[in-house]
Amino acid sequence: MLNKHQREQGQGRQEDLIYETNEAIVLNVRYPYVVDKSRIGTAEKIVRWTVHLSGKTWMTRELIRIFVMKACAAAKINPYGV
Repeated sequence: MLNKHQREQGQGRQEDLIYETNEAIVLNVRYPYVVDKSRIGTAEKIVRWTVHLSGKTWMTRELIRIFVMKACAAAKINPYGV
């Protein structure tokens, strides 16, 4: 886990900025942003969260990719469709 200074400086691996707990996916970029797993249980919900998160000033394309992969895994959805 990165400390506050490391997060502010953009240090560390981006994969470390998004992690999963039993109840949520946490995006810890500028501050902890918690998405409850109960709110990402379908592909439609993941798309809605992706659109919402893409409007955040701290969100990057790589962080979106990581979030989608973790959300799909939590919802037991194949992100590649098959």
